[in-house]
Amino acid sequence: MSMSAASPTLPDNGKPGAGIDGIVHFVKQPLARGELSDVRFTVGRHFGQIRQFSAHKFVLGFRSPVFRTMFYGRLPEKGQDTIDIPDIHPDAFGIVLSFICTDDVDNLDADNVFATLRCADKYDLLNPDNCLSTLKEVPSPYDALGWHAESTVEICLALVDAKTAAVLRTEAFVNISRSLLRTILQRDTLTAEENAIYLAVERWAAAACTRTGTDASGGNRRLMLGGALFLVRFPLLGNSQLAEGPGKSGLLTDAEMLNLFMYRNSLLC
Repeated sequence: MSMSAASPTLPDNGKPGAGIDGIVHFVKQPLARGELSDVRFTVGRHFGQIRQFSAHKFVLGFRSPVFRTMFYGRLPEKGQDTIDIPDIHPDAFGIVLSFICTDDVDNLDADNVFATLRCADKYDLLNPDNCLSTLKEVPSPYDALGWHAESTVEICLALVDAKTAAVLRTEAFVNISRSLLRTILQRDTLTAEENAIYLAVERWAAAACTRTGTDASGGNRRLMLGGALFLVRFPLLGNSQLAEGPGKSGLLTDAEMLNLFMYRNSLLC
């Protein structure tokens, strides 16, 4: 890719397309081609497949905290317009660079998915929102054996563990499948308080009712959750949390609430 100051290509009428979509498309084209770029990466020396990529410091810094520090931190590397990245495969870097510039992921396949995730992690592009989106797209563990998806899943679930509270607050969380919800709730390495987990489960159940066009009553939310409901460790909630949460939501029956209070009080005796 050239670092020359080439002019962006305009539509035939000499004007960007109408509306925000046209503007975004107009901007993405030169970004993806590396036009008007001010930094070049030499990538893949350790793999014997050296390739060069041109990019824009502002765009990289805007999307990645690592690049932001590199280019605009307290001690930026002044005058360094060519950066050597020997330990990332060129295919993976190209995919990540395309994602940074255009939000599109092209050419991702079984051979490069893990290297791409490693690259995304290196530049701090994995976050609570997109880790759940990634988990939604990964095949079931039984189908994933030939797709390196076990590694993908482990990377994303490790982020769920490390940033559980942030993950639970995302909009992506309420849109995951019940199967993925169960997978997350079954982990004993989550780092959020149990009441935060319970409240997130309530949000998920209410959203599931909305998706299916049913009333978000306690009974319907319980139906949506199925067995995932009892993966919440209700005995870890305090008495006031139990009373204000499941006690008022109708998610648990009166008998279940009574058993919980009796169990908690027995621990105090």
